[in-house]
Amino acid sequence: MSWNKRLLRSEYTYKELLSFQPGNQEGWFDLAQVEASEELWRASVASYRQLLELDPLHTLASQAIERANIAQNPALFTRYTYWNEAGIGRASDIERQFIQSGAEFVWDRQTQLRVSADYWLESPEFAPQAQATGATIGLRTVFNEFWRASAEYTRKEYIDAPYSPTNTGQAGVTFNAWDYVHLTLQYTRLDEIHNQFGLEQGTASDNLGMLFNSDLNHYVGATGGVVLTRYNDDNQGIWVTLAPAFILLDHPHTLKLTLRGDYRNTENASHFLFQGPQLVNIIHPYWTPQNYYRGTILMEWRHDLAAGFYAGAQQNYYALRLGGGFDTTGNKDIIFEGEWHYDFRQHWSFEARGGVDRSPVWNGASAYVSLIYRF
Repeated sequence: MSWNKRLLRSEYTYKELLSFQPGNQEGWFDLAQVEASEELWRASVASYRQLLELDPLHTLASQAIERANIAQNPALFTRYTYWNEAGIGRASDIERQFIQSGAEFVWDRQTQLRVSADYWLESPEFAPQAQATGATIGLRTVFNEFWRASAEYTRKEYIDAPYSPTNTGQAGVTFNAWDYVHLTLQYTRLDEIHNQFGLEQGTASDNLGMLFNSDLNHYVGATGGVVLTRYNDDNQGIWVTLAPAFILLDHPHTLKLTLRGDYRNTENASHFLFQGPQLVNIIHPYWTPQNYYRGTILMEWRHDLAAGFYAGAQQNYYALRLGGGFDTTGNKDIIFEGEWHYDFRQHWSFEARGGVDRSPVWNGASAYVSLIYRF
């Protein structure tokens, strides 16, 4: 059951086994692993400690408890995010940079509070740069095997620029339906800044999504959902997505194939206003697809370089993704992405990822770097 990602039922079955065989060391270790995979860290540590009572020299159990105790400590972090997009008749025409630095606090092992000071630099192609500062507070908690929740709020105020402050964030709750499917109800408030006109108009969107992910077995899974969007300029849209995925080669050299289909529709299309040859405004200054369908094929190679393969161990892996898509507008694109995650010296964690998307109509590039120190 645990092999096929039926973690909840696997947990119950291990507990039944251990009620009959309380001295079964392998059973205690596997139970602790399943509980850690469910992010039930209190229960996982208790199971590891029970194992150490049976075998005080059990190396992996000692290492897992040490890692769990470090994860309980406060942390300092800094993050840098870069985004650039261009195309669709200047509906996409901006470079954005975002820096966060802050601290994370954990209590009762399963609840994290994160606070940060934020800085934005937004650079439209044909307008002056805009700087902004702000702050973010976020909370995430795992209640039990069935329920978890998260929330985040960000306040953003511009420096020496005639733009109004913005309030963004998200709130969501996830339910594990007995391992068959994980259902997430999520609300997200986003700044829709894709060009100078979105920046000037303070365009934002409210998004309500019902999302899911499901593992049929160890090798086959799927994600998807429906997102309803309402913009603050009297527009609205819908996004439906489904992405089955297949494991072709298994850990530690994982090869995964993902096939994704998307449907998007927006009530009102973007309207471009010109004075002579010069574009002076866009009504609905963001992408407004009309009865749009897209298919994407993505192949991912993931190589796990970690010294220990157990839940909670220090991670060291890289992943490369290559793919492309086609849509109802005839615009075909090529996608390349990469990432690297490295935990080192017990207390440090580094992550970097980035990607490019190239097509005749739209080009995008992204990068993300994160460094965390946990005391």
